[in-house]
Amino acid sequence: MTLCEGCHERHHKDGLKLPKQKSAFYISAAHVQQGKNYLQAELSRIAPLRTTFDYITAHHRNKAGIKKSHVNDAVIIADKQAGPLDRQIQTKHVQSRQRSLHEATARKGRKAPNRTQKRNNKNVFTLKDFNRWDTVPYKRRVGFISGFTDTSSCRIVDIKGNYIKNPEKKYTQVNLREVRKIHENSSIVSYYANSSPTFAIAQEGDSLAGS
Repeated sequence: MTLCEGCHERHHKDGLKLPKQKSAFYISAAHVQQGKNYLQAELSRIAPLRTTFDYITAHHRNKAGIKKSHVNDAVIIADKQAGPLDRQIQTKHVQSRQRSLHEATARKGRKAPNRTQKRNNKNVFTLKDFNRWDTVPYKRRVGFISGFTDTSSCRIVDIKGNYIKNPEKKYTQVNLREVRKIHENSSIVSYYANSSPTFAIAQEGDSLAGS
């Protein structure tokens, strides 16, 4: 146990009673260390390899005014002249389908739960040539279809999951006649972060609007 100088002296002179500690467990750390050494050895056989230290990475990152993150650290290690960008592409993994086909409790507006394992609207993946998580423009913003309601409406969310709706309406449903597909996505949606969420920007980055 790590002790300050005063407690260390008291422990030897007066028999300082130390609190019990759980035994340390270093197996996971040892595995990570072995994996790191193996990776470095294998990479050095392919090309020249140099290692660095945290304080060096932190120095160049702080000098460039870049926020700390695993991604930014990797960029600074690869290029010490890197600088912050006005834009970045933000991605998010989304659920492609609902797993449940039945309900344990009745949904809002229903008297009885759906226990017949019959697909309901929450499991509808395609409606009128639109798919769930398609990238669409609405009210000068770009969002993603999170689900369908009724036979001609959908709900649209941004990359953070917030609803994009008509500010003059209280409900979140959007008629499919008011939107058009920009890009078809599957399990990952992408968006230009820290930029004006307008259709013009999404149109410029159609190839980056989703995957």
